[in-house]
Amino acid sequence: MLPAAREMKKEIPDYRKRRTMLTREQLLGLWVSVPTEWDEDGNFDEKSFRTEVAMLIETGVHGLYTTGSTGEFYALDWEEWKQVQDAFLAETVGRIPVQVGANWFNTRDTIKRMRYARDKGADAVQICFPGWMEMRQEDYDQFLIDCCAAVTSHHSCANRYWGLGIGPRRQMRCANKRDPPTMIGVSRTSLFQMDRKLVPVSSHCR
Repeated sequence: MLPAAREMKKEIPDYRKRRTMLTREQLLGLWVSVPTEWDEDGNFDEKSFRTEVAMLIETGVHGLYTTGSTGEFYALDWEEWKQVQDAFLAETVGRIPVQVGANWFNTRDTIKRMRYARDKGADAVQICFPGWMEMRQEDYDQFLIDCCAAVTSHHSCANRYWGLGIGPRRQMRCANKRDPPTMIGVSRTSLFQMDRKLVPVSSHCR
């Protein structure tokens, strides 16, 4: 286990006895995005993918997530996306907290992926604004409201890319218009520095 991960793991609640909803308190430490593995024919390579997931767990990271930009969600059709999640969740169950990237290019299919991840036992999902392109402010708001209202029994994190979308506090207010709130964090990425932070949200963001 990495020394830094070992020290941080002492401060984070144990997850091994549960696979329910990820909590704000567990959205800490080092979370790693798992690349999607492909074979020479351009098909999902499940064996290599599972090996990668197992290796990452052994390094002592605090959580894993898949099918974000690193996981090339945009290159997967619906059946391939399900294959990735089925392998990911089977390999990680009872071993480490996980988030599934439920990203797509419209609200309907984002919700479809969120529900699949929930039903298959993911601890949480990540969503990003469709197309990573600038929209009207009210469109950003409505997207988050619709997604979080459609999957009320699961927690979500939202991706926000540099210069696009809306600020994390506004995201939380829009997404958590229901009680109890279901969005627990915001991912912030700089397209220039390519650094990424998963930011847990405090209670005043509800």
